[in-house]
Amino acid sequence: MSVGQGDTLSSLAARFAPDSDASAVVARIKELNRLDEAVLVAGLPLTVPVADAVPAP
Repeated sequence: MSVGQGDTLSSLAARFAPDSDASAVVARIKELNRLDEAVLVAGLPLTVPVADAVPAP
């Protein structure tokens, strides 16, 4: 995915893994993309972990 205008690591964590601990997801995004800072630039390609789909009962 590419970073959109106004995206933050926290907003990406909430969008892609809404049921997960946001700080853990942010840390994982930073780790996957070797980011030292939380500053994102629009258009920057990022690898983002996604929450597993919950199977229907």
